[in-house]
Amino acid sequence: MKDFSYITNSSPAFIEGLYQDFVKDPSSVDPEFRKFFEGFDFAVGAGKATNGHETIEVKGDGIRLDGIDWQKELNAYRMILGYRNKGHLIAKTNPIRERKDRGANLDLAFFHFTDEDLDKNFFAGNLIGLGTTSLRNILAHLQKCYASHVGIEFKYISDQKKIDWLTNEMERKFTNPLPISTKKRILEKLNEGVMFEKFLHTKYIGQKRFSLEGGEGTIAALDMILTTAAGHDVKEVVVGMAHRGRLNILANILGKTYQQIFSEFEGTGKMDQTMGSGDVKYHLGFSSEVDTAMGKKIYVKLTPNPSHLEAVDPVVVGFARSKADTLYKSDFDKILPILIHGGRGLPPIGDHLAALVERYAGIRLIIAHAGIADLGGLAGHFAQVPGVFFDTSVWGIIDLVDLMRQVAPEQILFATDYPYGRLPNALLLALRAAKLSHFDETDLRRMLGETAQGIADGAPLPALSPAKGPEEITHPLPLARIHAYIGMAMPLLWMRQPDVGGGLGLALNAAHEANIDGVPDVDLIRSALSIASKLWIGIGEIQDRQESELIARAARQLVHLADILAVTG
Repeated sequence: MKDFSYITNSSPAFIEGLYQDFVKDPSSVDPEFRKFFEGFDFAVGAGKATNGHETIEVKGDGIRLDGIDWQKELNAYRMILGYRNKGHLIAKTNPIRERKDRGANLDLAFFHFTDEDLDKNFFAGNLIGLGTTSLRNILAHLQKCYASHVGIEFKYISDQKKIDWLTNEMERKFTNPLPISTKKRILEKLNEGVMFEKFLHTKYIGQKRFSLEGGEGTIAALDMILTTAAGHDVKEVVVGMAHRGRLNILANILGKTYQQIFSEFEGTGKMDQTMGSGDVKYHLGFSSEVDTAMGKKIYVKLTPNPSHLEAVDPVVVGFARSKADTLYKSDFDKILPILIHGGRGLPPIGDHLAALVERYAGIRLIIAHAGIADLGGLAGHFAQVPGVFFDTSVWGIIDLVDLMRQVAPEQILFATDYPYGRLPNALLLALRAAKLSHFDETDLRRMLGETAQGIADGAPLPALSPAKGPEEITHPLPLARIHAYIGMAMPLLWMRQPDVGGGLGLALNAAHEANIDGVPDVDLIRSALSIASKLWIGIGEIQDRQESELIARAARQLVHLADILAVTG
C-alpha cells in the first residue's frame, strides 16, 4: 500500500505545487496521486464545492486553491487506499467470533481524523462514485464494499487494468441489490445442497463422505460462475477440488445422477476410468454438459483426485492449456480452469490452535498433517511456543526445510505417514533438513525419539533453545529446476498416467547439464530419475492393476528421493 504520509507532513505550498505540476503535465506526478487530482478536478468542475473549510473558485484560467485543507483531503484518499489494500483483514467473514487484529490500521485516528470530521464534505468521495460527500458516507461505503461479509484481496496484482476493473466492480456495482430471479436461483441451489447432505447423513451413517455442511454456498457460487462463463462464450470448464463437497458438486452442479452416486456408496457402481482412476468415491472424476440458468450449455469436467490433494492443480491447468491450444487455437477465453481447495493448513486453523495454546497453560500440542504447504503460517504462529511440537510426516520438502530453520530444535518430532511415510525417504528428508538447520547430535536424538518419549512419559516440557537455522538458504539454479520439473511430473505419476507434460524428462535433462557436475549427490539424482523414468514407461504395458500400482509406487519413491536430494543438496 502506498503511504502518502511523506506528503501530508509537508507544507500546503508543496502540495499545491504538485497540483500545479499535474495541471501542466499529468504524467509528471505519481500515478496514484494523479488519480486523486483527477477526482478533485471532477469535483470542482461544475463550480463551487467545499470540504468543510473555504470554497474553491473556478475561473477561466484554472483553479484557485484558496485555503482548502489538503492534508485532510489526502488523508481521506489514504483511507480509501487503505480499505482497498487491507479491508479484507477486518471483513466479517467469521460468524463465530470477532476477527483477530492483524494490524489493518483502518481506524479514523490512523488517518488523523476525529469524530468531528465525519460530517465534513470531501472531494475524495468522487473516487468511489459518491461525488463530493461527507466522510461518514465515504467510510460507510468503504466498509460495505471491503469489510462486510466478503473480503477481497487484490492489490498484489501487477496488471493495472485488472486492479481498476476489480475496484470499479467492488465500489460501484458489488453493493447493488440482486434481481429477484437471481435470489430465487441461489435459494434453489442452496436447498439442493442442504437436502443432499441431509439425505447422505441419514442414509449412510458413519460413511466417510466429506460433507459440504457449512459450505453450501459453494454450490450457488459455482452455479453463478458457470452461468456467467457461458454468457461470455466460454465453451468448457475444468474443475479441480479437494474431497470436501465433491459429491454434492457432482450431483448438483455436474448433474451426476443419484443412482450413480448411491451405487458407488453401495459398492455396486461401475467405475469410468477414462480420465484416470480414483481409488475411492470422493476421488472420482466426472464430466457432463450443463444447462446454465440463462439457458446456455457449457461442458464441465471434474478431474479425478489423488490423495495428494494439491497434485491436481497442475493437472487441471495443463489440461485446460492443452485443450485451448488444440481445440480453440490458443483462444484461452474459451476454457476456464477452476481450482477449489480447503481444509488443513489454512489460516483459521492456525488461529484456533493458537487460541487453544493461549487458553490452556502447559498444554502439549503436536501439529501433525500440516498439509503439503504451510499455508496457515503455522511455523510463524508457534515458533518458540512451549508445549507445541511439529511432526515431520506430510510437510512438503521446502516447507519442512523452512519450518526447521525457524523453530527451536526441541519442537521438532520425527514421524512418518502416508504418502511420504515409508522409510528410508522420510528419515532421509528429516535428517537432511535438520542438517541444513544446523541441528547438532543432541538435537537429532531429541528429534528422533527422546522428545516424543518424554511426552509419552509425562516429562516436563523441554526448555526451548533459539532457532539455529540460517536467515536464508541459497539453492543452485539447476537443482531448483529439477525440483520444479518433478513438481510437474508427480501428479501424473500418482494417477499412473503417461508423462504427457515431459516433466520427468525435463528433470532428467536438468540433472545431466554440465554446470551441475560437482554438486553433491548429482549422480544419485540422475540414477534415481533414470530408473523411475524406465519404470514409468513400463506401467502402461502392465494389465494387472496390483502389479501396476507396485511399480508406480517404486517409481514415486525414486522420484521423491531425487526431489529430496535436489532440495536439500
